[in-house]
Amino acid sequence: MISLADESPFLPYEEKDQGGIVLRDTNGVLLIHTWYPQRVYENFDATPPEKLRQIAPASVRAYLDGPQTMPARQQILVHYLNFVPLSAKAGVGEVNGIGDCLAAWYGRDFRHVILIATLPTGVHDK
Repeated sequence: MISLADESPFLPYEEKDQGGIVLRDTNGVLLIHTWYPQRVYENFDATPPEKLRQIAPASVRAYLDGPQTMPARQQILVHYLNFVPLSAKAGVGEVNGIGDCLAAWYGRDFRHVILIATLPTGVHDK
């Protein structure tokens, strides 16, 4: 893990389905607790069976063009970033995709943000 940390800025970690906070007083009495999202599946057995039937063909779809799945996986990421539901904003409505989110919430031009993000490290700091 140490050598990986030297080579990559992103270390692997176990992702959480839910985040939250529990606050107790000095006697250990619960003051408040909250989780987001509030309603989640506890484990695989609790998920609806039809979800697995939907996921399996989607997984196989990556192999439509042969055993090399990297292009298909890259396209899945592009589709996700382009359409992930992120928020809603008064006067705009539901905001889907990174580009529309940057425009709706920050007034940023998506092409300009991409240009800045793809500059070599340190160039945009000058």
